[in-house]
Amino acid sequence: MAKINIGGQAVIEGVMMRAPRSIAIAVRRPTGEIVVKKDEVVPLSERYPVVKFPIVRGAVALFQSLIVGITALNFSANEAMVEAEGTEEKTELSSWAMAGTMAVAFGFGILLFFVLPLYATKLLTQLSFISDNNIIFNMVDGVIRVAVFLIYIWAISRMKDIQRVFQYHGAEHKSIFAFEAGDELTVANVRKYSCLHPRCGTSFLLIVMLHRRGFLRVVEMERQKRPLPPGADGHRSGARPATPYHPGAGRQPDRGGDPLHGGGVGG
Repeated sequence: MAKINIGGQAVIEGVMMRAPRSIAIAVRRPTGEIVVKKDEVVPLSERYPVVKFPIVRGAVALFQSLIVGITALNFSANEAMVEAEGTEEKTELSSWAMAGTMAVAFGFGILLFFVLPLYATKLLTQLSFISDNNIIFNMVDGVIRVAVFLIYIWAISRMKDIQRVFQYHGAEHKSIFAFEAGDELTVANVRKYSCLHPRCGTSFLLIVMLHRRGFLRVVEMERQKRPLPPGADGHRSGARPATPYHPGAGRQPDRGGDPLHGGGVGG
């Protein structure tokens, strides 16, 4: 049988597992009952060939993953609320509510992990704590960004509900390890595996942050090594440099010289 790549994420009191064309969500209710939902997911690249192009396909895949993830979180939250309120009536998240949730999440992420480190680094530069050299600026910005990310993860992990989500996150990693090893998915088999998976999305974010800093540093160093091309300093190629205005310039006719460079200037 061909190898199937499986991914997933933790949800509220459960996990969501995703294959290339399907997803399954399992949520534990307060009564102990486990509710399972299965859906088929058709990749957008099969319906719209244009999204197969490089760069575009990555952005589209990320956007689709966000939609699937938020839908799974919505399902798990609804199942938990049903038992907590003692009713079987469920309230599904509307498309507008989902779009608003994604917009707020994006805005908060950009503000916390991009805007805050950038302006913190600018403030350190203005206060003369660091040099305004581009390489140093990028390095400090990167250090602050990674520090903010780690502090954010540590802070939310202090919350009881988030701790529970992290536990399910580790269980999801263990299950994927067991599946990839070809073991039967039983509690005994899954327990022996690590909760740290090399394809973890959270780890991927941290790796991207670290590599981005190194990449930008190399690019900046290479840029500084190369001489500026003709005209890049703001002057036209072959043009004379600007000369300050001379009070006597132009009072006498040109007698064979440049009135601004020594010849033909009347006294």
